[in-house]
Amino acid sequence: MTAYEPIVISTAGLAVPGGRSLDQFWDTVLAAKPQAQPYRCDLPGWDRTFPAGLVADFDPTDHFPRAELRRLDRLHQLSLVATADALAAYDERINDPLTAVVGGSANRAADYLESQFRVMVERPSRANPLTIPLTMGTSHTAHITGKYDMVGPSITVNGECATGVMMLGQALLMIRAGAADRVVLTAADACATPAAMAFFSRTEALSTQADVTRASRPFDTDRDGFVIGEGAVTAVVETASAAIAAGREPIGVVYGYGHTTDTHHLLAPDPSGGAAATTMQMALATARLRPRDIASVNAHATSTVLNDRCESRAIEAVFGTATPTTGVKGVTGHMFAASGLAEALIACRTAETGLVPPVAGTSQVADDIGADIVIDEAREVGPGLVIANSFGFGGHNASVIIGPASEL
Repeated sequence: MTAYEPIVISTAGLAVPGGRSLDQFWDTVLAAKPQAQPYRCDLPGWDRTFPAGLVADFDPTDHFPRAELRRLDRLHQLSLVATADALAAYDERINDPLTAVVGGSANRAADYLESQFRVMVERPSRANPLTIPLTMGTSHTAHITGKYDMVGPSITVNGECATGVMMLGQALLMIRAGAADRVVLTAADACATPAAMAFFSRTEALSTQADVTRASRPFDTDRDGFVIGEGAVTAVVETASAAIAAGREPIGVVYGYGHTTDTHHLLAPDPSGGAAATTMQMALATARLRPRDIASVNAHATSTVLNDRCESRAIEAVFGTATPTTGVKGVTGHMFAASGLAEALIACRTAETGLVPPVAGTSQVADDIGADIVIDEAREVGPGLVIANSFGFGGHNASVIIGPASEL
């Protein structure tokens, strides 16, 4: 069998609830500080307030000229800022044919599209004729490649809630296949918007808790739905030898990747957790590892009754009931595409430090959860391998195995 060179995450930039850097974000997650805020959804005839995980103290006018802002959705703004930080830390030429770009957004430029729809209804002559290209699924990736003149291969991934981990898996496969020397990943979503809130609420999947600080409480006995979040994460992935030769200190090592499709239902997972379990087993197989090699699990952990139960069953099926398990969405809410990549970065820190963060917002693990959920305070397990899960609408399942960079 071919022995693959280790693939590493070299640099990262973030604009997420709880952090504008990985250090800040890790501290917030480790302290289990929920970042949800009240968000008023004031559609005509439908005025309600929901909890939302928002990037605090982010003023786009601090980063962009007003003329440019007229063609940027909030997801573009957050992503461009995160990308600027990640590439500044990378400090190497990126506009060559062997630098690939993988963008990801589950919900497109929701706010811009909604606002232009309202203009079209009220004053059609004032609608922006470029609305479609400015909000299309690839607009997110195009903003990055255009700004940095990145001429290598670029693709856009949409695996809904699993997008971020799917992007990381895509980078792993591209580099191993020789299709790229490095891959710039940029995942973003910003669908805390009136119409998106209204549509998601119609699925009855959103939390209705009045206390926004405990609205997202994965695996809790009183969990009642997820919290919509916004955020952007950009990371550069390359071979370990390239990073070390350039003097970069990698954030983490990507060892294995699994990706399957759950055909049970468009929105609901297989109640047995079978598809999710297969995904984790596939990640183990590609990394040539056994379940006992994994020190902890970074779960998808949406805080919905069904998804948390099914994921717990999958974790139990693969790892038993004694593998410490955490989740990040109690802090951030569900950032869709950005969640998977942000959670992979937290998995990098867990792998390196040996600290498994507690699940924010969760005070009592439900009886239907058999996995070993970490609550109240971080648990010391020692540096080691972490598996991170992302499971999405449409049956998209993805898992990635992360290891400590210090062991390279």
